[in-house]
Amino acid sequence: MTLDEMLEAMETQGYSYEMIAEQIGFGKERVKEALSTHEPPWDYNVLIALTHYFEKRDSKQNVVSESMAYHVEKQQGDYTIADYYALPDNSRAELIDGILYDMAAPTLFHQGIASEVYRQLANYIRDKKGKCIPFLAPADVQLNQDDYTMIQPDVFLVCRKGFIDRKCLHGAPDWVMEVVSPSTKSKDLILKLNQYKTAGVREYWIVDPEKETVTVHDFANSHFPRDYTFEDVIPMGIYRGDFKMDMAEISTYLKHFFVD
Repeated sequence: MTLDEMLEAMETQGYSYEMIAEQIGFGKERVKEALSTHEPPWDYNVLIALTHYFEKRDSKQNVVSESMAYHVEKQQGDYTIADYYALPDNSRAELIDGILYDMAAPTLFHQGIASEVYRQLANYIRDKKGKCIPFLAPADVQLNQDDYTMIQPDVFLVCRKGFIDRKCLHGAPDWVMEVVSPSTKSKDLILKLNQYKTAGVREYWIVDPEKETVTVHDFANSHFPRDYTFEDVIPMGIYRGDFKMDMAEISTYLKHFFVD
């Protein structure tokens, strides 16, 4: 759910800042500031609490409808991995902190970026006879190894043994990339950023096809993200810069096939 959608919900459903502040446990002024800040730096703790507050009350906003879920009597926030696996075979969703999020099929350009990033990374690992393995969505990640979160990153890399079975990854990947879309942007920028950081992901890349930017969160080496464009060759922190993702080459290649 985006900030604009939260503000719209406040107006149409009669929520006040005082009411929301009391429910999520933060002061009124802090809630008001978080809802009015559309560019970094964000107050992630408040934004995560706000996201959960609104999405538990509005199942129509990019969350799986109750009719799709296995236990229809459950509320958003109470779903488990058993419910996730009980979803219909033709549905695709993510489970974060007990909330089921609907995942529409990605656009072809979105999938093209993810596929090309995966290709460059896989080729590098094979050439170097590396010990890590990359994966491309859809692939399940039980991020916190608990019963309430199961996600599907667009591309991720696993370097540790003993955490992968034939069903999913149990734990945090070493490196993750998400390609954002309008419907997933707030989830990727806020919820997943916090989830990946706290779970122990070493590096998180956020690719924005509309803005043609890449934001790199190198959690293992820096407290601050770095911003790149589709014209850059971007070093991967977990390989200490030995591997560089050529976003310029990827962008040029894809634009040869796609029309605006």
